[in-house]
Amino acid sequence: MGFGPPELLLILVIVLIVFGAGKLPQVFSSLGKGVREFREASEGNEETTTTTTTTTAVPNPAVTPAVTPTVPPTGTPTVATTTTTEEVTKTV
Repeated sequence: MGFGPPELLLILVIVLIVFGAGKLPQVFSSLGKGVREFREASEGNEETTTTTTTTTAVPNPAVTPAVTPTVPPTGTPTVATTTTTEEVTKTV
């Protein structure tokens, strides 16, 4: 039980409608690469490459740590304070 010419033609027409004529070469190229890789993997001709990636964390001085607000115990009077920050640009 295989695919005959009418079935293959129907599949081709559906693929043409879904992907369009402009993308058709790219779709079949990707399909061919996938089939080739599958055949190579099933035959055992797959080349094995090992890649090692090392990632180190670099502290970002521009990021300030989050400040957790402290809540005073109930019944304690609170005082509201405001802090302003000024940016000074010096031109030489």
